[in-house]
Amino acid sequence: MFSVALIASAGSYPATSVQPQARPASPPAAAVQTCTDSDCHIAEHRWLTSEPGGREHDGSIVRLREAQGKAATYAQAMGLQNFMLPTGACVRCHGSPAGGGSVVGIGCESCHGPSTGYRAFHSAAPRDYEGAVQRGLRDLRQKPEAWIRVCRDCHVLPERAQYRALITAGHPDGAGWKAASASVGFEKHWKTGYGAPTIDAAERAVLARASIFDRPSGGGGAPPTTTGSAPSRQPMPDFPWPPPAPSAQTVLPDSLFRTAGRPTPSLSAVGSALVSALERARYSEYSYYRAPGGFALVARLERIDADGTPMPEAFRFLLPGSQEPFSITAYVKQLFFAPTGLYRQIVFTVTDQPFAATGTQLNAAAAARLLSQGANALPREFDALSFTDGHRVTALIYEFRKGTAEGDVSTLTPSRLGARAHLDKSGIYSALAVR
Repeated sequence: MFSVALIASAGSYPATSVQPQARPASPPAAAVQTCTDSDCHIAEHRWLTSEPGGREHDGSIVRLREAQGKAATYAQAMGLQNFMLPTGACVRCHGSPAGGGSVVGIGCESCHGPSTGYRAFHSAAPRDYEGAVQRGLRDLRQKPEAWIRVCRDCHVLPERAQYRALITAGHPDGAGWKAASASVGFEKHWKTGYGAPTIDAAERAVLARASIFDRPSGGGGAPPTTTGSAPSRQPMPDFPWPPPAPSAQTVLPDSLFRTAGRPTPSLSAVGSALVSALERARYSEYSYYRAPGGFALVARLERIDADGTPMPEAFRFLLPGSQEPFSITAYVKQLFFAPTGLYRQIVFTVTDQPFAATGTQLNAAAAARLLSQGANALPREFDALSFTDGHRVTALIYEFRKGTAEGDVSTLTPSRLGARAHLDKSGIYSALAVR
C-alpha cells in the first residue's frame, strides 16, 4: 500500500475601544471597494442587509455590542480585554474588521474569504471563478459540505478546543445547530438550490468526517487573538521533519499553480488548488500539518492495483465493517488484516525551504494515523502568505505491500512506480492541470 504527502511553506489592530459602524454605502460609479460596492452584487447586498437569512448576520455585531455585560465576560474568558477588538475571537464570529479599527457585521468575506487577493481579479474577470479561487476565494460553489463546515466553525462551539473556555463561561454552545433549519432564507443568496434532504445528507457527511478524524469540522476562520496585540496562530500539528523517507517523490511544475500575467497566488490558494484536485480525483478525506515555513497536505491511505490505479470504491479504502463504529484502533487493526495487495498514501508539501526526505521510515500504522491527527483546514494566516518564486510543491509517495501472513505489511522503498506515474494513475495530476 502507499501514501502520498504534500507540504506548503510560507514566508493589528490596537486593543482600544472600537465602536461598530454602519456598513458603508455603495459609492456611485466607483471602483470596487467591497463585494457589494459594485453593480454585480446588488441582489446579494439587498439580501444581506434587509432580507431573512442575511440581515441576521449583518446585524450580528449590533447584538454583540448590546450584550455588553455578557460579551465582556466571554471576552475575559478568552483572554481579551475588549470584546470589540477587530482581530479578536468575538468579532471573528460576530462581525468583520472593516479597516481603520472599525468593525461591521458578518459580510461577504466572512464566508467567502478575505478579498485582498482576489477582489481586483474578480472585478476584472467575474466569470473566471477558478482564477478567483486560485487567489483566495473560498471554493463553496455547489459544495454544501464546504459551506456547512464554514457555518459550523462559528455556530457549533464544542467542535473547537479553543472555545472550551467560552462554554465554561456560559456562552451558548450551539450543539443543537442544524444546517437545514439554520439556512432557511438563504435560497435567494445561493446560485444553486438545495433542498433539506441534500443539506441533511451533507451535514451527516461533515459530522461523519469529524468523527473519523476526532477533530473539528469547522471551516477554519481567522485564529482567535488572546492578547491585545498580534493574532495567535491557530493550532495545527507539526508534520514530521525532515519528512519520512518516501517510496517515490517529485517536485510539481510551478505552472500548475501560477498563471502568466496573473498575481502571485497565496499559500491558501495553492492549498485550495491541491484540495480541489484531490476532490476531483475522489479523495474526499485529507488533513493539514504545519511544516517549516509552510504546510503539508495528507491524503487518505488507499488500496491500489499493480499499475497504481485506485481500486473500485467498494474496496478502495480500509474501513471497518458497517456493524463496527469507526475508530483509529479498528482502522489500524484492519490494515494488518486487510486483503493481500498494494496500498499507498500521498502527501504534498509546499515550502520555500530545501529539504531531504531522510526522516524515519513511515510504516503503515503511522501512515494511517497521519490522516486522523492533522487539522481540517489551513489557518487564515496562510491567506496573507505568498507562493513565492522560492516555493516548491513536492509530492511524497508512500507505498506498502500487504502479504498473506497476519500482520505482514512492508514499506516499499523504492516504489515499483515513479512518483509521476502514481499521480497520473490516481487522477490527481490531470485534476491539477484543469485550470
